[in-house]
Amino acid sequence: MVFSFHQPVRSPYLRTAIVGVSGFAGLTALRLLENHPVFSVTTVCAGSQAGQALHAIWPHLAGIADLTNVVVKPSTGDVLEGHDVVFLATPHDVAAQLAGPLVNQGALVVDLSGGHRLSGAGMIEWYGLTHPHSELLPAIYGLPELVDLREARLIAGPGCYPTATVLGLAPFLDVIDLTSISTVGLSGLSGAGRLATEPFSFVAANENTRVYGSPGHRHTPEIERILGELSQRTQPPIRFTPHVVPQTAGLVATSTADLIAPVDPLQQLRDYYADQPFITVIPSWPETGAVVGSNRAMVHAQVDTRANSLIVSCAIDNTIKGASGQGIQAANAALGLDQTLGLPRVGTYL
Repeated sequence: MVFSFHQPVRSPYLRTAIVGVSGFAGLTALRLLENHPVFSVTTVCAGSQAGQALHAIWPHLAGIADLTNVVVKPSTGDVLEGHDVVFLATPHDVAAQLAGPLVNQGALVVDLSGGHRLSGAGMIEWYGLTHPHSELLPAIYGLPELVDLREARLIAGPGCYPTATVLGLAPFLDVIDLTSISTVGLSGLSGAGRLATEPFSFVAANENTRVYGSPGHRHTPEIERILGELSQRTQPPIRFTPHVVPQTAGLVATSTADLIAPVDPLQQLRDYYADQPFITVIPSWPETGAVVGSNRAMVHAQVDTRANSLIVSCAIDNTIKGASGQGIQAANAALGLDQTLGLPRVGTYL
């Protein structure tokens, strides 16, 4: 449906707010929700840019009828009161402050930040954040292909690297040595956010690929947490090395692990994801150009017989399947809706 900023919301539409619309994840959520038949965006919020016209923050929205006169509201509890669904595309500490009261008011809250992905101790260690609502931690993990989200009220949206890494490894947890997992991730610049620091500027990043945040990237414990839950075993530390590459969007995560049992990797993937509309098992190594602009994940795996190891690679759009699109998919699942509602399955490619 079209946006309904100036229309009363009646069933079956759900009054929906996006907090953090001035960032890439918030903007992407706004764009995707334009085509959602149930979630009706009635409020958009931001922090320091509250009070501005939406098209002043994002000039490409000027002239769109339902958006022309929209003013961005402050990210406060009173503004958000009464909404059915709230997407938090904010810094981690802001999400931590807002989510608890919204859940208590009966809203479905989807946190696209890292504010609810770990335990209270984990938030302190990896994010430097003493969580104001630690009783909510860790929130249910919003990876719809792997986690039952029915009736969830607070969803911790997975990070982009964990999404691609876990989707690749999950089908093989019974046939690999969990102590041997090593993952290399490569992400486009949009993963650093709109207010990225100098190393992520065009001058620093153009024609330049480099490692960053290693060792100790904050997505590491998130990957370990969900792999441990899926395998029902304690997940030993993984080796995770992220890279930034000179492109706007797209992410590839490639993992290797020692095999402890024989496996037909492509058949294993096909069987595991047989009923998943956004997972495509392909016969060759995935590439970002095929998934950018979509909510799809493309995955491929092979056995390195010489090293008796598994190699599995997954490509996603880091701002869609790695953030806002996955958040919408998770909200669909939590409310018992078709997971594909409002989400693109065909990428832009060009």
